[in-house]
Amino acid sequence: SEAEGRVELQGAGTLPYFANFRLLAEFSTPCVNQRWFFEVLGYPRTSPSNVANGVAMAAVFFLVRIAVMPVYYGRMVAVYGTDAFYLVPWGGRVAWIGSSVCLDVMNVMWMHKIARGCYRVVRAGHRDAKALHRPSPPPSPPPLPPHENGKTD
Repeated sequence: SEAEGRVELQGAGTLPYFANFRLLAEFSTPCVNQRWFFEVLGYPRTSPSNVANGVAMAAVFFLVRIAVMPVYYGRMVAVYGTDAFYLVPWGGRVAWIGSSVCLDVMNVMWMHKIARGCYRVVRAGHRDAKALHRPSPPPSPPPLPPHENGKTD
């Protein structure tokens, strides 16, 4: 039946459900930590390891923090006004909804920065790879020997 595939949110279970939903965002943390390690160890931003980590960080960050927003807020709207919603004290509802909006505004700002940085690094790496495969210009001719008066004309 339809009710079996649906999560029932009742009373005290409302906030833990949404808190656990938010906790899934931490799947992006290992990539952020690895980025810090690469920086401390002096890896160039265009190193293959750093680029791979940056792309993974952007993808995971998007999947666990941005792509889930419609589902999260859809569930929030579905609970709004129900008995389970009003079982949560007023302060708890304000903290839940207020912190959710603030966190997601920050997540969107961070995603924008991560995407811009990822694009720049991937583009720079692509440009560097093209430069490696481009043929070298022909060598310059040797300089002319000076004339008797020391000028080369």
